[in-house]
Parts: sequence; structure tokens; C-alpha cells
Amino acid sequence: MGVEKSRFLEIVHEGMTRYPDYDELVFIGADYLSPKWHGSLEELEEFARASLERTMPTRGYELYARIYWAAGLVTDKKYAFQGPAANWGDMVKGMDEVIQRYPSQWNIHFFTFFSCYKPDWDVAEKYMALTEEPIVGDAWSPATNYKRCQYGIEFAPRQAGE
Repeated sequence: MGVEKSRFLEIVHEGMTRYPDYDELVFIGADYLSPKWHGSLEELEEFARASLERTMPTRGYELYARIYWAAGLVTDKKYAFQGPAANWGDMVKGMDEVIQRYPSQWNIHFFTFFSCYKPDWDVAEKYMALTEEPIVGDAWSPATNYKRCQYGIEFAPRQAGE
């Protein structure tokens, strides 16, 4: 909408302060700071880290994982969590916490996909043991990646929009 970056982030931070449990504001800020729009992987990590510190007492690492999930595919056919600034260990802690609190197949399938896409086969194996079929199609595109993940075979990078 033509607002300067500093003003936009000021509005996002004000909203996050007023409505600390409204994650959509956090996701809007993360999307804005992703390399596909107005930021960089470093700025995204700085934002994710600040959000993590703000919510750590009540939510642990959950929001960190959700921010990187929301940021999605950002550049060079890579997800934001694969960027040099992102902390995969913190991402895994967050994914574990989300699954513990919300053990839906939607979350499990997406986190299994992310682990295979990284690839981190130990984490993928842990999550794969929790998956149930039918697969969550939105997580696995194409669906053959589910089988590739089961057998520890890397799959081709996703294209934006897949």
C-alpha cells in the first residue's frame, strides 16, 4: 500500500502488542519481510527471533516454526527455513511443540514434508511414524514425494505455487 517499511513494521509490532495471540499479524509481518517481497532471509530471522523471545514464556518455540511455515517458499526453490539465517534446531523444537499441542494429521504431514525437504532424515523418520493415510495432499506435491520421503529419497525442489 506504499507505506515505508519502518512504518509498516511499526504497525505490525503495535498490533502484536495489542493482540499477542493473533498469529495472523505475525504471519503478515513475516511474509512482508521475506525475500519475495520487501525483506531478506536475515530480516525474516531477526523478526522470527524477536517473536520467539516475546512469546517464549507462554508458547515456547511454537511460533518460530509457524513463522517459517507461513513464510514458505521464498527463493531459489528453497523454503525460508533452509536459509542461512534460520535455525533448524529451533524449527524442530517448534514443530515438536506444535505436534504435541495440536497432533492433527495436517500438522504432522507438513512437518514430515519439511523434514524431508530439508533434508533431516532423523526428524523425518520420527514424524513419518506419526503420519496416517490418506496423505494430506496439500503437504505433498506431487503425492509421490510422500513415498520418496518414506524411503529417505530426496525429491526435487518445489516450484513457487506448488
